[in-house]
Amino acid sequence: MNIHPIFVHFPIALLTIYAILEILPIKKLQNSATAENIKSFLVVFGALSSILAYWTGGLAGEGIENGTLRHLIGVHSFFAGITVVIFIVIASLYSVRFISRAPIGARLMNSKIAPLWRLKLKVARMLDRRSILVSLAAVGLIALTITGGLGGAIVYGPDADPIVKLVYKIFVGN
Repeated sequence: MNIHPIFVHFPIALLTIYAILEILPIKKLQNSATAENIKSFLVVFGALSSILAYWTGGLAGEGIENGTLRHLIGVHSFFAGITVVIFIVIASLYSVRFISRAPIGARLMNSKIAPLWRLKLKVARMLDRRSILVSLAAVGLIALTITGGLGGAIVYGPDADPIVKLVYKIFVGN
């Protein structure tokens, strides 16, 4: 039983909306605590659910021996992995930002893991810049689109629609 379709659409929706909100240069979205919380929710839950989608995709691909389809699944899996990693990095930045502002952040600074927490804070502060988040969100959205296009080619064939056809031609060939 292939359960991958059950889990794949939820992260696609969450991460697409997150990326659009992050990329759009709307000042209200950039300076609002509410928008910050919404983006945090979207990217954290989208990234976590993308791990489940990636895992179930691996299960769905097991046992497929057709060479062309096997190659297509491999390329799809590669871009899915890139997508997961990009959004996990962004979700980690948002999580560190949230934890550092919460009461637990102060407790972590005085705990046994304080050196590790300080290192995480330092790395997160270096990466937690608008230009970096926008770039990561844009690259993540592109990777997500490629992954989705290849997934469409797996399910509906390489001529399913113009985007699937283009993605298939660029990344798989013929």
